[in-house]
This record gives sequence, C-alpha cells and structure tokens, in this order.
Amino acid sequence: MLFTLASVLAGLAAYAPITNAAPSTQLTPAQARAINDAVLAAHRSGKNVRGLLDNIFGGDSNASDGYAPYNVTCPSDITWVRNATSISTAEQDYINKRASQLSSAWSTQISNVGLQAPPRTPVVAMALSGGGYRAMISGSGQAFQPNSTSGSVGDILGLSTYVSGLSGGSWAVGTYFANDGQNPDQLAQNVWNIDSNLVVPSDDKLSFYYDIITEVGDKGDKGFSTQITDYWALALTDHLFPEQYHTNNHPNLTWNDIANVSKVQDASLPWPIVIAVEREPGELVIPLNSTIYEFTLAEFGSWVWGSDRKDQGGFTSLEYLGTSLNDGTPTADSACIKGFDNAGFVVGTSSTLFNQAFLQLNASDSSSIITDAIQGVLGAIGEAENDVAVYPNPFYNWHAETSPIADFRTLTLVDGGEANENVPFEPFLFSYRNVDAIFAFDNSADTKYSWPNGSSLHTTYRKAVDQAQAYNISLRMPPVPSTQGFVNSGLNTRPTFFGCNDSSLPTIIYVPNYPWSAWSNTSTFQLEYATDQAVAIVDNGRRTLDANGTDSSLPRCITCAMMDNAVMENGGSRSAECEACFSRFCWDGMDNTTESFDYEPVIGTIPAFFTNGSTAPPATPAASPVSSEAAASSSATSGSIMTTSVSTLSVAASVLLPIVFALSLA
Repeated sequence: MLFTLASVLAGLAAYAPITNAAPSTQLTPAQARAINDAVLAAHRSGKNVRGLLDNIFGGDSNASDGYAPYNVTCPSDITWVRNATSISTAEQDYINKRASQLSSAWSTQISNVGLQAPPRTPVVAMALSGGGYRAMISGSGQAFQPNSTSGSVGDILGLSTYVSGLSGGSWAVGTYFANDGQNPDQLAQNVWNIDSNLVVPSDDKLSFYYDIITEVGDKGDKGFSTQITDYWALALTDHLFPEQYHTNNHPNLTWNDIANVSKVQDASLPWPIVIAVEREPGELVIPLNSTIYEFTLAEFGSWVWGSDRKDQGGFTSLEYLGTSLNDGTPTADSACIKGFDNAGFVVGTSSTLFNQAFLQLNASDSSSIITDAIQGVLGAIGEAENDVAVYPNPFYNWHAETSPIADFRTLTLVDGGEANENVPFEPFLFSYRNVDAIFAFDNSADTKYSWPNGSSLHTTYRKAVDQAQAYNISLRMPPVPSTQGFVNSGLNTRPTFFGCNDSSLPTIIYVPNYPWSAWSNTSTFQLEYATDQAVAIVDNGRRTLDANGTDSSLPRCITCAMMDNAVMENGGSRSAECEACFSRFCWDGMDNTTESFDYEPVIGTIPAFFTNGSTAPPATPAASPVSSEAAASSSATSGSIMTTSVSTLSVAASVLLPIVFALSLA
C-alpha cells in the first residue's frame, strides 16, 4: 500500500509507457521528459512523501542531531575569509604537534633500511586516486594497512605529514579517519557494509529510503538547496561511517568533527584533505583549468581560482561553512550556520559524477529503452544543475575587483577527478606546504580492463606547464611520460619515481594498482562486494607498495625517494645506496609514444622489470581467460546494477531521485 501511494506521488504513471514498450522501441523525447518530470516531482513532493512515511514510522528530528545544517549565533573571534598565502594556523599547529611522532618514525625507518638520517624531517604526502569502491578498498590497503611482512616498505603512514583523497579515495580517507584509524581489513569486516548494495540495499530498503528522504527533506525545509548529492551522501554515510552516524541514528558527523577523534587529537595520523572541482554555470564538460577546492579539518577554499581567468584564492572556516557572507562578513550576526560540512556530504561532493555518466552514455554506441531513459533523465537533471553539490559561496563579493568567483551566489562542485586529474596532487604542488615527496596511489580505470595508465599524472603535468605559461602559476609537478609511455615501459606495473633530479620539485612515488594477489580491477560502478573479496583487495593494495616483496631493495629505495629533497637541499649529496636506487627506479626520461596495446596483466605475474630489469612492455598473453573473465564480470556487474535500479524504479518511484544515481552508474 505504501509503495503504491508513494509511487503515485512520484509519478509512476509517467514511467509506465516505457515498461510496456517492445524491446526494440526507442524512448521518445516525450517519454524522456516524462521520466525527468517524475524525478523532479519526487523531489518537489518530498515533504508529502515524508509526511506519509512519518505517519507510519513516526518522524522526529533535533536541530543538531541530523543531517541538516542548523543556525547558531555568529562568533566574534574568527577570521571569516583569508587570502591563500599560507596554510592555516590550525594546520600548522597540527603539523607542529605531529613533529615528534614523525621524528621517531623516521629514526626507526632509517635504522631499518640502513641509511643515514637526512638533515631534517622530510615532508611526505599520500594522494589516493578516485575510482569508486575499487579505489577506496585498494587505496586503503596501499595507504593505511599496516605492513610488517618480510621485505615490506615500512610504516609509510607514520612517516607521512599529509594525505589527500578524491572520489573513491576520499571515501578511503573519510572512513579511515571517522573510524579513528581502524585497520582497513577490520573496516572491511566490521564497518563498511559493502556486501549490501550502496543504493539498493539487500534488506530493509523501506527504512533506508525513508531515513534518506527524511534527512534530505529536513535540509530542504531549512532553506538549503538539495541535490542528488545529498541522497548519495547519506547512502555513503550508512556504509562508511560508525553506526551512531547512520541515517537511522544521528547522521550529524561533520568533517570538522573528525578533528575530535582520538588519533587526530594526538596527531597520530597525517593531516587529511578532500578535494572537489568546480563546475561553473553552463558547463557540463569540466575544463582542465577549473578551480580545485579542498576541504581540510579547519578550512574550505582554493589556492587559485577561476576558469577563464585566474586569481589568488582564499579560505574560509569549515565549521561555519554555509553561513551567508558578503565581502567576508556574515550578513546577519544571529544567523550563522553549522553542520553544512556534513562528512557524508563532503565525500559525496568529491564523488559527484552524474554529469560524467551522462557524457559517457552520449559517447557510447549503445541504444536501448533503458539507455535512452537514463540519457533523458540525466540530461534534464544536468540542464537543471541538479547533478552537482551546491555550496553557498563564502567568497561572494570578496575581492570583487579581481576575483572571478565574486559574483557567484553559490559554488557548484563535482567529482574531483572530472578534469581527468584523478590523483589529487594539487594540494601538495603549491609551495605553501613544502612537500618533498608524494605517494601517488593510482587505482584509476584508464584502460580497457580497468587498470591505470598514468593518464592522471600526465594531465596534471600538462596543466602545470599550461598554467605556468598562461598565468605564471607555479605548480611543482615534475615531467612524466605520455599514457603510451607508461604502458609501453611497464611503468604502470610497479613503483616508479618521477622528479628525481630536481630538488625544487616533489619526488613522485608512483604506485599503480596491479594484480599481485587478487583481481583488483573491478568496475568503478560496482556498488557491492563480498567481504572476503574486499579483504583480498585491501591485501593486494598493500602488496603494490612493496611489489609483493619481490625486490629486497624497495624498502631502502622508497626511503631514499621520500627523503631525497631533504638530503639534496643546501648542497647535500646522495649516498651511494640512494644513487643506485635512483638509477634503478627513476623514470629514465624516455617516452615511447608508440600506440600501446590492450594492457591485460595476469594475476600473480611478476613484471619483467623485477626478474630481468627489462623496461620493455609486458607481453600480452595470447589467451588470458582469467583477466578477460574478470573484465567480463565487471561488465556483468554494471549491467546488474542497471537492471536492479530499473526494477526498483518500477516498484518504488517515490525514491526515484535518491536512486537515480544508480541509473547513472549503469
């Protein structure tokens, strides 16, 4: 009965003509519009749907206990907006507090690998790529899983000052920090709940959708713009964060609150950063020079902003994000906002990629009723700018004479990797953080079989060159080869160093996804995993860092790469051991741009680089049924998501908006 009433409210009738169509029938423009109208009707009638559900479940909310932001009296002792000329006081205080732990970790590492200590503590960062659950699970293993096996690289986490994530990488950062640094294999078994589909859960669907609709509705009732990202954010919350913050409890964990977990309070973990990219009004394709925003535990903002023209950026208080500001001042002392930086919304913003799903469908050759329906829905939603995360612009009318965003009442943010910068380097490429080395944990799905090929690194390098020439902006990104060069030289099979001979640039320690012990090239759009599969991919991620223990020199060599800038500055020189390491693991500067083959590694195969020192492209097997089978499985999984989603729409159109992102992932 409930589903029937709710379906009427949401416009199930508009969907009916499609379900009765013959399999070969094309979706007409009128039908596409009807579906989009149903989506918008579901959104607009959310209060009515919630009212109906409240009568059954009993609705109750408290100002600060839920997802919705809430009003507070404005404080008088904070700087609302500042120029992006340095890191924040809070960040600097954290780094200072972490210094003694870093010093101790470095002493242990240096002793373990038999090197001399550098003249100062190196500043090391980890950057976790996007790629949905695949990137979250594998990236968690790479960055956060303890590694004490024979031949392991060591405590990279303990040696790092910073960690950044975008999209699936932001989920890894968010879930790890929100759960106070639990080991990823424990998170997979006890927290993530990823054996239940992210948007179409295996059980208790009604309560799941009720909770989400209620929380998003409450946010809308308080006058805040709501989008698909809000539903997405709450689905992520229920799968990644501690149970007390699930939507059936109190989904009020903010990104600023993470500063209060015990391992952050005592500075036992790196300073975390999540990034998103701005999609300016009228854009669907994200240009390379779009503004990248970062969320730290203290601030929100950008170092440089503007798309057509650039200007020095700024930062604002994260805790009061959502407050209406005009020229850096609250518009009403009694109407400041807290809670807008909901942790689910932050990592949801970093993974808002619905417009990319639309573009991919438009570029595909497939045509079917379902595909056309999805294109119709996503296209209309994109035109309505409902496929973004909307933030009140805290920089409105600030530096109005020069700022390219001063006229924007809102900022529209999307997945941080949509400009093809899928590894979040930018927070570490400006000089303000003085980063010496960056681990690039690349779990991108660049190739036919969903393996990385260095595309993100090449894009960031091209951006650095372009912005230096056009705007005199210094992004300290070292040269890297083309994507063909990555594949043809086997650089996407093993750890490789870039920027080895220029201490003015950070050394990039590239660590790509590779099937050492598990098929880890799952689809970005796979929304559920068996627990044992997730644990296996976590473990495989750990193995990518030390090449599964196949090269005994790697622990020492990676240590050399981390500390090289600290050693070489002020006229220092490398040790003979580190010179040998750089000769072996640094990119040689050669770029083989021959069209690359369909890269298809075989599970457990040791790259030729480790067996005979060859940098020739890895041989493509004449027949590798396991790898092809894995890729087919990924395709089948995507297909099952689409089927499940459409089936769900046909029985519960009242939740068409909260699960339309499942359609977008098909």
